[in-house]
Amino acid sequence: MNMELASSTAHLAGFNPYTTDDLDAAREHIGGLFVPHHLDVVGCNQVLDVVISQAELEGVSLIYHRHGACVSVQPRLFEDFFLLQIPLRGEAYVTVDEKPIYCHPRQAVMISPTLGVDMKFGQGCEQLIVRVERSDLERQMEQHLGRHLGLPVEFAPAVPLTTAPAREVTNLLRYMAMSLTQSGGMLESSIAKKHMSSLLISALINCLDHNYQEELISGKAAPRPAYISKAQEFMRRNFAEAIGPADIAEAADVSTRALFAGFRTCLNTTPMRYLKEMRLDMVHDALRRMEPRRTSVTTVAMNYGFSHLGHFCAAYKQKFGELPRDTLRQSSSGKVLN
Repeated sequence: MNMELASSTAHLAGFNPYTTDDLDAAREHIGGLFVPHHLDVVGCNQVLDVVISQAELEGVSLIYHRHGACVSVQPRLFEDFFLLQIPLRGEAYVTVDEKPIYCHPRQAVMISPTLGVDMKFGQGCEQLIVRVERSDLERQMEQHLGRHLGLPVEFAPAVPLTTAPAREVTNLLRYMAMSLTQSGGMLESSIAKKHMSSLLISALINCLDHNYQEELISGKAAPRPAYISKAQEFMRRNFAEAIGPADIAEAADVSTRALFAGFRTCLNTTPMRYLKEMRLDMVHDALRRMEPRRTSVTTVAMNYGFSHLGHFCAAYKQKFGELPRDTLRQSSSGKVLN
């Protein structure tokens, strides 16, 4: 039993609890808190005894949760939130992204929004569940990294609670569970709630394992993969051709999926958007150097891979603040447009 955490969440368990012994009612209520799911009682002689209590901060919810009976839960992807599930009593078997995890009071599970999950909770299992909105956590991760995210944040599902970093998280949760459910506590203040929510998210980012941890520890962005440079060089050599993601990926010797992930992580864009921006820059430079009487905007645009003049002109104006014909007019020797 996780004695210290269980003791501090006792008040949370009695904080405006929802209770039911009806399976359909439990499905509906739990689905409203999280996501729609299949909930079934496993085995004979099981008595459903659902108790759920919730206390909310900004972007974070602390939830006491028990089913009473042994149950299986198959939710859809969470998509919009992370879920840290900490058993206070009993045990659970959780499969995250096809990786089985045995959960008990010394090992929790962190479920990321992008990963599939199946769960089975033993009879008498009680949990403290921490729901963190994906947008809030990803925004803080970007602040910690000092850059935009490329790949979704994915935490290591198994969370051993005996490590020093994990104890920092559980100590913070102990305080929050007590303060949120006591009148006159600091967390009655909306400002304090906002700061405490931010502190908890920061603790999760810094104390738990995830796919950005190495970059956070080193303080340096991961080195740019060689295939990014290969892709950029291929685009520069073939800017006038009708090339697509598959062509670029083949030239860079990676899969299309890896190509998109790499461009998002390293350049915060997609391969085709990068190609479009490169072509626009080339057209802009060409128009500034050309003689208006000897060329036309249409000819230059087509020479640099743009086949739809209307879309090209709109993108050009958005990027440079003027139409391409205005750039051509302003070229050193030009007064007349094609």
